[in-house]
Formats: sequence, C-alpha cells, structure tokens
Amino acid sequence: MKQPLLQEVFEIWCGLRSGGRIPRVQALDPVHFLRFSANLVVCDVLDDGDVEFRIAGESVTSARGASLRGVRVLTVQQERGRNLSIQQYLDVAQLAVPTYYDGPSHMLGKAYLRCQRILLPFVDESGACRKILGVLVFGGHPPRDTGWVASIL
Repeated sequence: MKQPLLQEVFEIWCGLRSGGRIPRVQALDPVHFLRFSANLVVCDVLDDGDVEFRIAGESVTSARGASLRGVRVLTVQQERGRNLSIQQYLDVAQLAVPTYYDGPSHMLGKAYLRCQRILLPFVDESGACRKILGVLVFGGHPPRDTGWVASIL
C-alpha cells in the first residue's frame, strides 16, 4: 500500500484479530477508527448477499457528491450497471478477505477520481462476513481507462 493512512488502518485491523484470520464483528469499535472518520465507510453484509452502506465519512460523501448511507450495492448495479468500484464490496463480503484497491472511481455527475481504498471484513462466529470497514483516500483525475490494482492482504 502506498498510502500511509491505509497502512495504519490495516495495522489496527490486524491487532483486532485476536489470533484469528479475520476479526470478529464484536471487535469493531468505532473508537479505534475515529481518527479516520472522514475517509471511513462501514457496511452491513445482508443475509441476501447484498451490502448496505451504514456510515460514510465527509470526504467520501463530498467526493461522491451524495450520501452513501442506506445505499445497497445491488440496487446501484441494477440502476447503473456493473461498476467495478462497487463490485469490490460484494467481493470482500463473499470472500471475507482484506483487500486493497488503487484505481479510478466514478463519482456521481463528476469525472473519475483516483481512489485508494482498503476494505476490511469482520466476521460472525461462523466465519461469514457481516461487516466491512472501508477507508478511502481520493486523489487526482486518472484517465478513464486506467485499470485497477487489487491486492488481497
């Protein structure tokens, strides 16, 4: 990861694992991540496999041009078609693996912005992903055809 903020979040997340591969959802305490609140998203993974955004920080809302709170990923896909930056949340929910992404992200009514993000799963007792903590850092305007770099951490 090139972004120090994301590296710091990943290290905190690793400290919450308590010897497991992925931290339990009970370990997700907002106090641990308060410093990152402007760049933060918290998502619920629903029983039907969809992902719903519950919290979105000021930086995320500003970059997107609208609030993500209450938005469901599958609804966005039905309305606007498959969007790689949205699909990433579904992938993390299904695979329950921490993942880093770096690439273009299309904002509502705006140009593409570079977005570096880390998506970190939290699991229940059965090992199913129930929450995703994401931290997003936006940068300049990459060319639209710039591909994503994805790394499972």
